[in-house]
Amino acid sequence: MSLSGTAFTVIWHDLNPGFEAEFERWHTEEHMPERLGVPGFLRGRRYMNWQQSPHVCFTLYELAHTETFRSPGYLARLNAPTEWSNRVQPGMSNFLRGVCETVVSLGDGTAGAVGTLRLRWAGGTSAAADMALSNAALQAFQLAGVTSVHLGRHIAQWANAATGETKLRPPPSTAEFDYVLLVEAIDQKTLAGARAQLEQLLKSAGAGEVDGGHYTLGYQLLAPR
Repeated sequence: MSLSGTAFTVIWHDLNPGFEAEFERWHTEEHMPERLGVPGFLRGRRYMNWQQSPHVCFTLYELAHTETFRSPGYLARLNAPTEWSNRVQPGMSNFLRGVCETVVSLGDGTAGAVGTLRLRWAGGTSAAADMALSNAALQAFQLAGVTSVHLGRHIAQWANAATGETKLRPPPSTAEFDYVLLVEAIDQKTLAGARAQLEQLLKSAGAGEVDGGHYTLGYQLLAPR
């Protein structure tokens, strides 16, 4: 379905050997329910690709608005990690996180796979870039097997504030991006087949460097009502 709210958080990371099974249990049983208990967090999804390098894991949180990312409830959680979090989060590496304002969100349903495309734009974000990339997103939505497309404008300065949780993990990745395009599709094979077309659409719109990966949905959770 189209994304809920007007913003979303994107998180990519790897896992150190030996943390794989416990990470998925922790993220499913404790971490995601904890996040979805914070006012303004509307839906969470975890995707995995054990063959992806870098970033075997991608997590998407849909937010009521960008300020949810800086809300007292969220910051309280970040600064009071649980015992289980203290044990698991040091096993996360190549951590990359961003909060985005939703520019456009197209489609219905939740597909089994997602492609994440981080991209740079000369001069940074702008209304003109929003328009050009929204047109590219509409064209991407028309590709065979694509079910949803979501474009987000990255707010880079909000990504890596020091908290109790950030102290548990190695230093975050320094990868920079201006926009994120999320492309949901039937499966990873569909995404792999469309990757060249997607990159060409973005570059024809004016995007510079494009990178990212493909993932399969592992878990989804809605905020309690």
